[in-house]
Amino acid sequence: MNMTSEIAKIIRERLAALSDEELVETALGIRPVSPKPIPAQINEEPASTVRTPRRVITPDESQQVYNVLKKEQRGLCMGEITDMTGLNASRVRTIIKRLNENEKSVFSHGSRRFTRYAVCADMARRASLLAEGKDPGKEKEE
Repeated sequence: MNMTSEIAKIIRERLAALSDEELVETALGIRPVSPKPIPAQINEEPASTVRTPRRVITPDESQQVYNVLKKEQRGLCMGEITDMTGLNASRVRTIIKRLNENEKSVFSHGSRRFTRYAVCADMARRASLLAEGKDPGKEKEE
C-alpha cells in the first residue's frame, strides 16, 4: 500500500466511529474530529525484522580468553578457544580482534583454517606452520 491509501484507511476508520450528527459537524468544519489513538505507525517495521541489541563484551570475557591463551603456551585455533572458554565463536572472534588491535596482547598467524592465536607472535606463527604440516624450524620462505 502506498502512503495515500494508508492515510485514507485511517480516516475511514476514525469517521466510521462517529455518529451521524458528529459526522455532519465534522464535514461542515464546525467540529474537529476527536483524536483517537492510531493502532499502528504507518512506517513501523514488522516485529521479525527488529534486531535485539547485542550484549556488550565484558572485561571478564576478555580476561577469560586472554587467560586461556596465556595458560596454554601454544597457539590455539578458534574452536579450541571456544571450547575452553564456553563462549560462542563470534564473541571470541570479536574479543581477539579487540585484544589484537587495541592492546596488542594477542597475536594471530595463518589463514582460514590454519589461523592460530597466541600471546606472542612467534608462538602463533609456529602453531600455524605446524597446523599446515610445515616445519616451523625452517626460515621463512621468500
